[in-house]
Amino acid sequence: MEQNERYKNLSLKKKLFISHGIIIAVAAVIAVLLLVGLNIVKGNVSGIFNGPLANIDSVGKVRYGITDLQRAINRILTEDSSQVGNSYVNFEKTVTEDVSLITDSVQQMHNRKMNTESTALLNQIASKIDEGEKVRSTLMTQIKAGRYSEAVELNNNTYLPIVNDIKSLSEQLENSIDKTAVNYYTMSKYTGVGMTVAGILLLIADVVFGLRVTRKMASAIVEPVQEITEAAKIMYSGDMSVGERITYESENEIGQLADALRGTTKNLSDYVNEISAILQRMATGDLTEDSDEITDFLGDFASIKESFVHILKRFNSTLTNIQTSADEVEEGANGISQSSQALAEGATDQASAIQQLDATVTSVANMATESARETQQAYDDIQKTVSDAEQEKEKVKELTDEMRRIYEISSEIDNIIVTIESIASQTNLLSLNASIEAARAGEAGKGFAVVADQIGKLAADSANSAAETKELISKTVQEIEKGNAVTETVSQSFDRVIASMNTFADVAHQINETAVNQASALEQVNQGIDQLSAAVQNTASSSEESAAISEQLSAKVEELDTLVRKFKLYA
Repeated sequence: MEQNERYKNLSLKKKLFISHGIIIAVAAVIAVLLLVGLNIVKGNVSGIFNGPLANIDSVGKVRYGITDLQRAINRILTEDSSQVGNSYVNFEKTVTEDVSLITDSVQQMHNRKMNTESTALLNQIASKIDEGEKVRSTLMTQIKAGRYSEAVELNNNTYLPIVNDIKSLSEQLENSIDKTAVNYYTMSKYTGVGMTVAGILLLIADVVFGLRVTRKMASAIVEPVQEITEAAKIMYSGDMSVGERITYESENEIGQLADALRGTTKNLSDYVNEISAILQRMATGDLTEDSDEITDFLGDFASIKESFVHILKRFNSTLTNIQTSADEVEEGANGISQSSQALAEGATDQASAIQQLDATVTSVANMATESARETQQAYDDIQKTVSDAEQEKEKVKELTDEMRRIYEISSEIDNIIVTIESIASQTNLLSLNASIEAARAGEAGKGFAVVADQIGKLAADSANSAAETKELISKTVQEIEKGNAVTETVSQSFDRVIASMNTFADVAHQINETAVNQASALEQVNQGIDQLSAAVQNTASSSEESAAISEQLSAKVEELDTLVRKFKLYA
């Protein structure tokens, strides 16, 4: 509990907010870090596309323009001098387009960000392009003037070396730009890896720290709840002193619950002590407790006080009535003693007449009992016969079910035979087709014709056998149907026999019940006479005893009055 003192007075809402808020905050930091990393990677990728890749494309255009110019110059220099005038216009157009492409590409590369090496190479290329432009201008003037030998010499000795230098420099520039692209890529890769590692480390830290905070918060909640739960279990077992064991105190919801449980156990303990004291006073005979002297019970327990007050009032009222009744019983006992003596004298005369009636009824009861026994035996025999008939009926039913299953199986076999007949018919048709094909084949198909003939015979035999089997099954099914009709008739006969025997059994049972009822009635009459005889005989002795008992009752009433007066009642 000591390690949770700092969280002790926090409400459950704040505890949960802190534990979850820290985890969410760290997760937000991770998300921001990842977004920053993504933006860096995005910038690097954008730099690759808008820088090195775009510059490589521009270098390619410069190389293409230079190469295309060289091809155009070579082409016009190798043409027939008589046709140069016609193609010079196209040559000038090609030169203009290629020069524009080269100039635009170089300008675009100047406008983009490049490293020092690439910038130096680009400047060299631009210088060579300007130098080549001057030579090309002279070259075009010579071509236009028809001085082809001078133009060829100028092209080979001066212009071509410049073009080759431009191509070489463009390759170097392209390699330098590739290095820049690789640097961008490496930077993006390291940035991505760094962001990933940082994200993983922060995630691990978030999990570890979150678990630690959550464990502390859970402990700050669970420990007092466990203490209160254990106290509630002890209270459930009947120990109301458990309130002293609840030591948790706090201003939060659990602390309020602990305070409420401590107060509840104290109130219940006070109620139990009050009830115990009242019951102890009642056990000693003190019923004078007044409602003002009993502690007030709160809430639903108020009915307990009302019940005690009601019980005390009822006890006082009941014991007062017992005292009054005891006096009245004593007076009645004296009257009973006198009446009992007179009753004993009349009972003696009735005893002899009852003994004669008892002998006659006993003889008639014996005859009724024997008749009931014989009818019961006849009923039992009939029931056994009915049971045997029911068993035979079940056997007939089982036979019918077996024949029905045989009928169903025969129907299935009949379906299979139809399939076999269809297969045999198709096989026969197949053998016929095979024989026709064998006949067409001549000598080469004779062996095949023999096989086809045998297959046809086998198909015919199979069809005949299937037809015979089908006919045999059809006869079997007819016999089964006849057997089913016979068994159905037998079953109906059994039903009629069983119904008749049940009717006879009911009659025998009714006769038996009548005989049994008569025997029982006579037995009851006999018992009644015996009881009457015993009662008459007992009446005489009881009357004498009643007198003595009345005297004893009077003494007990006096003793009861003495016991009741020991209780302290309301005045």
